[in-house]
Amino acid sequence: MTVHFLPPYSDTYEAAVENAIATCNGDLRGALKALIIANEFLERDLQAAASTSGLFSRELVRAEPNGARTKSTDFPRPDLRAS
Repeated sequence: MTVHFLPPYSDTYEAAVENAIATCNGDLRGALKALIIANEFLERDLQAAASTSGLFSRELVRAEPNGARTKSTDFPRPDLRAS
């Protein structure tokens, strides 16, 4: 006899799925479409937040010893020869 234990988070996901389907009056396509649209809104908001915060900036700002700040697109790389 094999006993299978589901991870505790699966109950939360099952409840979320049931809630999404119930919100769309049992329409599975409608629930899936609503979740895809919601995901697109979240991705758009994340991109907007990242662009304003510089989270995904390709520039590296360096503080120089004299207090000046310089920008570079070259990221420091570890010296692999020292190993």
